[in-house]
Amino acid sequence: MKTVRRALMLAGSVAIALTPLSAASAQSVEQGAAGCHHYYFRNADTCFEWRGDDFWVRKRSPQAGRVGALIQTSHGLTRACETSSKRECRYSFPERHTNGAQACVRWRPYERGPGGRVNMAAPSRAVSISTGRFNANCYFEWR
Repeated sequence: MKTVRRALMLAGSVAIALTPLSAASAQSVEQGAAGCHHYYFRNADTCFEWRGDDFWVRKRSPQAGRVGALIQTSHGLTRACETSSKRECRYSFPERHTNGAQACVRWRPYERGPGGRVNMAAPSRAVSISTGRFNANCYFEWR
């Protein structure tokens, strides 16, 4: 199995994720260095960096169309981060709900094909905005 090294510049440091290239890895979520949660889907490399609430989106193939991430918080906020090469989208999400419960974020990487057709991944696992840990107890409107 071939392994490809992916490097992202994150706030002056480098995070490296090793991703096997196979049909099984076309859609994967993993936690990388520097608190970055990667979600790879087709030609989209997306990452949520919980320290700073930043999303990173990078196109993995020069032949691909635009790529992006559709982002949702457990507060019901929805944002999109899209690019034709690579981009950092800076957000500031509330870390707690009014009842004190931890707030979470999840996202759906996507790519735009010919004619604007969108291929979208299933939602990522929920990640706590304040701790960066996976949290299965968050409620979201999309399923």
